[in-house]
Amino acid sequence: PLALTLIRPDLDQWKPGEHTGTFRGNNLAFIAATEALAYWDSEDMSEAVRYKADILGSELQRIVDKYPDLGASVRGIGLIQGIHIPRAGLCSKISEEAFAKNVVIELSGADDDVVKFLPSLLIEEETLREGLQVIDQAIGDLMARTEELRGGAVL
Repeated sequence: PLALTLIRPDLDQWKPGEHTGTFRGNNLAFIAATEALAYWDSEDMSEAVRYKADILGSELQRIVDKYPDLGASVRGIGLIQGIHIPRAGLCSKISEEAFAKNVVIELSGADDDVVKFLPSLLIEEETLREGLQVIDQAIGDLMARTEELRGGAVL
């Protein structure tokens, strides 16, 4: 992880050890970031990200359309997208179901009502599609087992 904070010199009054945090830079992070930025020496990386973002968006929309009883919608842009499901607790159940299928997926939103997709910019297309398939299957399995979901009841 790497973060960068830009502040005016007159406000830069940190003493050694005062600025700490999970995403504080370190030598390895700076070297890795330098190497990662080398991917942007041409438009290839940007085009690959756009291509995978299109896959992510269209597959998420397909999943939402496949399960209209959820009242879900797709949110986000690029490779930062999610499925908003306005049913209390359902996103947590999807996350648990996906975890049981060896996929870790995070939640976001004020009420953990978004299944969040934030894949690596370098993710292989096959891996992206496999992960999306697992999420689709997790939702389908929940729908098949849970009468409340099919009937529209709140969990």
